[in-house]
Amino acid sequence: MNRILKLPKSTPGCAILNELDLMKIEHKANCRKLEYHIDLITRENTKLEVKINNYQEEKNMKYNKEINELKKTYNINEDLGSLDQRRGKAIVRKAIQIKNSTEIKESLNNGIKTKNIGNNIKYMQCTKFNEAQIIFKAKCGMLNIRENFKRSYNNDIKCRTCGEPENTQHLLICSAYKNITKELKGPHKIENILDNNCPSKVANIIEKILNIR
Repeated sequence: MNRILKLPKSTPGCAILNELDLMKIEHKANCRKLEYHIDLITRENTKLEVKINNYQEEKNMKYNKEINELKKTYNINEDLGSLDQRRGKAIVRKAIQIKNSTEIKESLNNGIKTKNIGNNIKYMQCTKFNEAQIIFKAKCGMLNIRENFKRSYNNDIKCRTCGEPENTQHLLICSAYKNITKELKGPHKIENILDNNCPSKVANIIEKILNIR
């Protein structure tokens, strides 16, 4: 994914999942397992696969144990066999989506670069690829600036103009770029700047700053 989006290898995976509104592979796989389980338990008992499944349940075999563990993991308490397929699968998808979102949010909150990432991901649908890429990097601290990549700058994180630590937030408030950033509305904080400004405009302003810094 990093290669497709042309992002640094160190880009937090939870940030990519959050911004692209994606689900972890393990949850996708488990969703398919539970959906197939629903297919089995709602088919006619004369089907061979249903007979095999019933036998596994009677003997409490590995497959049955795995399904029960998955239901416990995703807090699914409904009797899926008593529901029609559509209703049962909807319950499964919702439960797994909640688990996925909770895990991603926990990872974001615990990450150094992702604590202030915010919840605005609409820019992904209304910007060009390069604009979305710039905004994404800005939100998760992956722009090629001093504090984000200390080693590349020999641990010198000071802005060459004012001497303050050069991080993403600083780009938006540094006096050296005020003629550019004055076009932005509202507080110049990266976590909520998209709430008050056109995403493309934000991306273009950040790009201008990066080109002259």
